Amino acid sequence: MNEKKLRKKLKIMVVTFILLSIGLVCTSYVLAGSIIKIHNNYFVMNKGLKLELSNGEAVIDMSDVVFEPGGTYTSTFPISNLSGFDVWYRISFSNVEGELKDYVSVKVTEEDGTVLCDGLISKLTAANVSVSSLASGEEKNLKIEFYFSKDAGNIHQGKTVAFNIKADATQKQNNSNKDFGD
Repeated sequence: MNEKKLRKKLKIMVVTFILLSIGLVCTSYVLAGSIIKIHNNYFVMNKGLKLELSNGEAVIDMSDVVFEPGGTYTSTFPISNLSGFDVWYRISFSNVEGELKDYVSVKVTEEDGTVLCDGLISKLTAANVSVSSLASGEEKNLKIEFYFSKDAGNIHQGKTVAFNIKADATQKQNNSNKDFGD
């Protein structure tokens, strides 16, 4: 009788072990499947967004330009999406310094006339500019226009403005709110 109970307990243990093993395999399969599905939501740029400088030169070179009140300076430069994903992108300005920061306006437009930013250079931070899209492998030419307010007067002769221009991007897929995470 003892041997009978022992066999019965052994059978129960073997069946329990088999059921637990099957449950572990099924759970592992489902978990692996969910991780693979989530992978499509990650933003992986294998090459990145490229703000290409015109022929290796600076986007803005005003060394030979007389920029006076009421004057405009225009330049163009390409922007390329070398990643494998469609992106939202924006052009903004930071670290704006100098006596002319409240007298110089900037307007950046795409080839089709879409305005990415327009206003005083000191106000065109990442939070205050428009967002546009760039498909994987696409390149666009952007036009940048600087306008020196005619109200500045001659008292600003010889004064300067310095700034950083920035292009940044975020994934378009699953990001209808155009969230850049800032």
